[in-house]
Amino acid sequence: MHSARILVVDDNAAELERCVAALSSMPDVRAEGLLRSTEALTRLGSDSFDLLVTDLRMPVVDGLDLLRVAAAQDPDMPVLMLTGFPSVDTALLALKAGASDYLTKPVHPGELTAVAARLLEERRLKGEHRLLERRMGHGGEEPDMVGAS
Repeated sequence: MHSARILVVDDNAAELERCVAALSSMPDVRAEGLLRSTEALTRLGSDSFDLLVTDLRMPVVDGLDLLRVAAAQDPDMPVLMLTGFPSVDTALLALKAGASDYLTKPVHPGELTAVAARLLEERRLKGEHRLLERRMGHGGEEPDMVGAS
């Protein structure tokens, strides 16, 4: 089993450090943090991650822009959106844009790790499902009946 790779992007250094520390405490997880969202764009284009955790509001490139890039690179990569400006509108905006989940800051470490674990498990299960479909030789349609009597 490989270690899950998580990229955390937040322009608040204290929040970034708190999130990376919490996620790094999870078994089989390697979390990496970036303060600059522009740097995150480069990393998403050149590296693969199992989960993106990003702040919604950041200068230059915001969390929604990162979400779009992540989805273009890997449509199955879950994105967990964080915000210090909670409202129903921002939650709906993030979820409609394709975020897998949404947490408000300051993020509680236990809540963050629980949501991250759930999103990583969902990703793993989707990958296994696709692998089984390929092994069975079909893309979701009913298999041919085979039998003898």
